Amino acid sequence: MKKLTNDPLLPVGDIVDQMLEKRPLPLGMQEFEDWSDRVISGALLQADVISQKHALANMLVHELGPTESHKEDGWFIHRLRKNAANIIAIAKIEEYKKIAAERTAKNDNVDLNSL
Repeated sequence: MKKLTNDPLLPVGDIVDQMLEKRPLPLGMQEFEDWSDRVISGALLQADVISQKHALANMLVHELGPTESHKEDGWFIHRLRKNAANIIAIAKIEEYKKIAAERTAKNDNVDLNSL
């Protein structure tokens, strides 16, 4: 397998190969910064970078098994994107619940004797 680099001008096929390549997990503070920047750049989210780094740190601690020392960037990228979709979906659920509650309250305030 050829060694892939973080060249921003890589062809799409090489980028896909790179996302699927198992890479060592970060073992130092600067390694974490470099690794998380690489993963975040692949996720293409508009979310706050610190929030994404927090999510990645949580994934390392809570979602990987005790014997995993290498993982594909794509694994983390997909989870970041799924987390973002979940946040949007939860916000929409709350919005729709509020609308439904307002409608129910409006209907409860109708004087049935005036009909």
